[in-house]
Amino acid sequence: MKTLITGTSQGIGKAIAELFLGKGHTVIGIDRQTASISHDNYTHIIMDIRGELPDIEDIDILINNAGTQ
Repeated sequence: MKTLITGTSQGIGKAIAELFLGKGHTVIGIDRQTASISHDNYTHIIMDIRGELPDIEDIDILINNAGTQ
């Protein structure tokens, strides 16, 4: 399954991404910071989610984890 997770550079978002990768998912992570995950099935997009999101097709699961202050 293809999973999109926001806020994957640290904390809960990183843990969720690693869990899904461990279960064989393809994970796309979006975060303002650089990637902290290195995995063949992981793609990292550096951006602020408050802007317009990129067009990503065929997402099966969306986990909107990023928090803003």
